[in-house]
Amino acid sequence: MKLFRYIDSNKIPMTAPVEAGIRPGTMVFYLDETSAKRTDLAETPQVKLSSVPERRVAAIGIRGSYSRENYEEALAELKAWLAKRTDVKAAGEPYAVYWNSPFVPFFLKQSEVHIPVAPTK
Repeated sequence: MKLFRYIDSNKIPMTAPVEAGIRPGTMVFYLDETSAKRTDLAETPQVKLSSVPERRVAAIGIRGSYSRENYEEALAELKAWLAKRTDVKAAGEPYAVYWNSPFVPFFLKQSEVHIPVAPTK
């Protein structure tokens, strides 16, 4: 809710997706191009502003609730797929990506697990 209040009070357009780190409470919200150029946005104790470099990821989709169980199951499947690859390797920590608001019924929610990757050659 801290992030939502910041977005709402600063009149920042909502975008999708929202990225969530493995650590509880770590959320990343992407700004649209116009908002990213605003000079009136300031950090707060709860909200930090930063640039994220472009990255390449391996991803797997999930349908259903945003649960630890669904995340872990998808992560295991993605790691198994990645282990078979010879052209890319893991190059960062996995994270979740949520596409729907908390108000969407669990059976309609869509999310993904991403692992940053880099070429092996």
